[in-house]
Amino acid sequence: MATKKKLAEQILRVVQGGNISDDSSIDIREVMALVDQERDAIIKREIMNRIYAKSTTTNTAELEITGDFLTREFIDVVDNSVARLKSMPINLPNDMGVYRVEALSKNYTKQKTSITITAGVSAPNTTAEFATVIFSDGPQVLDSIYNISFTFNDGSIDHKIKLKINTKNFDVQLYNTINLTEAIKSSSDFKDFLKRFSLNNNLQTTFDGYGVFSFKGLYTFTFSDFKINGKESGDSSHGFTYTVTDANTFSQTNISDSQLEVQINSDIYTLDYTDEDYGAVSVFEVAKNFVDKFSYEIAMKNNISVTCTPGSDTITFEEMGDSGGFTIFVSAPGDLSASLTEIAEIQPAMFSKFKKRRILTRMPSGGHHNNLFHKSAVMSGREFYYVEANRIYMYKNNQFTTSLEVHYIASSRGIGPDDEYPVPADFEKEIIVNTVNLFGLMKKAKEDLVNDNIG
Repeated sequence: MATKKKLAEQILRVVQGGNISDDSSIDIREVMALVDQERDAIIKREIMNRIYAKSTTTNTAELEITGDFLTREFIDVVDNSVARLKSMPINLPNDMGVYRVEALSKNYTKQKTSITITAGVSAPNTTAEFATVIFSDGPQVLDSIYNISFTFNDGSIDHKIKLKINTKNFDVQLYNTINLTEAIKSSSDFKDFLKRFSLNNNLQTTFDGYGVFSFKGLYTFTFSDFKINGKESGDSSHGFTYTVTDANTFSQTNISDSQLEVQINSDIYTLDYTDEDYGAVSVFEVAKNFVDKFSYEIAMKNNISVTCTPGSDTITFEEMGDSGGFTIFVSAPGDLSASLTEIAEIQPAMFSKFKKRRILTRMPSGGHHNNLFHKSAVMSGREFYYVEANRIYMYKNNQFTTSLEVHYIASSRGIGPDDEYPVPADFEKEIIVNTVNLFGLMKKAKEDLVNDNIG
């Protein structure tokens, strides 16, 4: 095994023409410094030549870093985020001085927690407000187009509503009043009106050949000034007679908004229920709705699987790897209620032999300050690191990590005299020759002590 000290001793023996004497004018530390400089220069030259060769050929293979260049180091992780190398990585483009970073963990347990939904959302006691138009007469032949207008007040503001009704496909009934009401209910203008004001069709049966259409809503409204082609019911010239009813029946009790709020580490996931919109929701529906809405997001951000057996009131949260556990809290304001249950699951000792290796991906310098890069990193599902000097930072690490295994090209200055000196054997000769030649030049150079303005 080559070491810095052994190479320096070999160079000294060549320079001095024999064994090293104690009174040598050359300090071995000076020789080792020159050896460091030669090694770093040779490695950088070799890698840059490979980069150039790859860029000027059609070779699509990855750039190869010779294993003889690499130092392997196990370093402790502080605060689950940063680790410090013993040496500085050699200065190369795109942090190529750091070849591979693998995250290690000695914790072989997975946290498993369940949330049981103990009470669902109760339905409010509601009577809807509704409006009805009943047609009692009509012409034997319908016009192709009818323009209908009315005033709708949503509880505070009058809205002038206009509907353009096409009867082309609705002349199929015995009574044309039924045909007209079916055309109204099927028109895009009427459907847009219902959607705009959060209304629904109030299904009515036709009777005695009369056409009926009605709509309802879960709030107080008024409906008035109904006209066909600008004419009221008393004006028989438009061919229809009709009556308008505004029931004024809205009432509602047992109102309370409910939500299921789950906090995992620092992330909050909220499932909201408004009684007016949802009505009654069972404990089984609450559990399923939470899993359907958040399982993917929680898996990507927190490395936690979220599952619920069909027809179950229990949501299960389980680490997908040995991430060191997670904190979880639950609250359920309103009708809902829920409880937490911790389930400790110990993985078999053999599990460590079959674990998937966590190889981290390099992040470009400054990428951790880029919000767009953050979103891409989260969605990729990969783990990232970035390099600052001799420090390795794990980007937004959400897994429990005790240490890193780093393969990198260490700067020669940080390698001890008796440590393994990572350099290919065929480059050892080049280091020795270049350093010996340098000493030869230094010997030939004579000290100039004459003040003759000549350097």
